[in-house]
Amino acid sequence: RPPGMEFSLRGDTDRSKKLYVEAELGYYKGWSAYDQRGFAWSIAPEYKVSRRFSFGYSLDISRDFNDIGYVDATIFDDIIFGKRDVTTITNTLSGAFIFTANSYLTLRGRYYWSRAEYDGDYFFLRDDGGLFDSFYIGAPNVNSNFLNIDMVYTWRFAPGSELSLVWKNAIASSGSLIVYNGFDNFRDLLQTPQTNSISLKILYYLDYQNFRKLFSSK
Repeated sequence: RPPGMEFSLRGDTDRSKKLYVEAELGYYKGWSAYDQRGFAWSIAPEYKVSRRFSFGYSLDISRDFNDIGYVDATIFDDIIFGKRDVTTITNTLSGAFIFTANSYLTLRGRYYWSRAEYDGDYFFLRDDGGLFDSFYIGAPNVNSNFLNIDMVYTWRFAPGSELSLVWKNAIASSGSLIVYNGFDNFRDLLQTPQTNSISLKILYYLDYQNFRKLFSSK
């Protein structure tokens, strides 16, 4: 990692209002022979429909230019790195509905898309961490997608005791073909196999003092 500088600005509005917005902007510059630099920004609005229902959305985008990343290893255990541009986009949608003071439902969906496109400059990794020029024949580009949906119902039926019913959905895909159109990329992701799971967890609080009184009375 070369020496570098990172600068960021962050701001948000009054959280007590119905509409709350948080935003951040950052820039990175590395001092190396590869002109490494990048930026990132995010915005996350949240809206309170009522005292029972609220939802929020966040968008995070980052771009890294001339990043140095792992490519492959040779049959002689030599490690090959390459120069690449990396773009990462994360969309997160969340919501909460309160039925009663002890019963509520939360939903969170997160879509992560990252693509790394190599420019053809490759290097061998030295033992001291340095790099020297190399060549590579292959398709090192990476286009990765992850979609996760979590829905949780929670019921606190007694002090210190609760029941949680959780549904999880997960989809993941990765390939060497770079897709630039976001709609096409998301459509291809939905055609991959999905993993669904449902779990039930019950926590019950047992008061030691009650057991002590019970056995002492006998």
